[in-house]
Amino acid sequence: MTHHSDPVEKLPRGTVAVPAASIGVMTLVLAVGFQSVGLLDRADTAMLGWIKAAGIEGAPVMLSAWLGWLVALVVAFGLPMAILETPTHWRRTVVWIAAIAVVAAVWPVLAVSAKWWPVTPSLVAVVWSGLCAKIYASRHHMPCEGGDAGRRLKRGHAK
Repeated sequence: MTHHSDPVEKLPRGTVAVPAASIGVMTLVLAVGFQSVGLLDRADTAMLGWIKAAGIEGAPVMLSAWLGWLVALVVAFGLPMAILETPTHWRRTVVWIAAIAVVAAVWPVLAVSAKWWPVTPSLVAVVWSGLCAKIYASRHHMPCEGGDAGRRLKRGHAK
């Protein structure tokens, strides 16, 4: 009799809280590093230039830069938590792409409303934290995939 080994069983058991917090901290360190070398300021300036080139008249009201960093903080810690709590890789990918779309959609909304805060910290946060969470989840058996239900979902046999 041949024993068929499930690939899920070979993965180390993953957790959610500590990896999500670690990913959040790494993401914010990356964003602060980009800010310190001026990359985020240049990207925000380029975005404002595209707004003017698109024909939207008037200078936008500059809101506090902390608003952009607050959004980045929420995304840096919240997105990994959401991804790591979502079973199956394709669902995690949908969560990540949806988060990127929501954060990217803020830019034209701000342009039309004639308000602006730095959008690039949150863009860095959504891309980097989502990527890190996806990599971690692909290399670990996550609690949300536990038991027979998790194995059925992973194989595509959900009832």
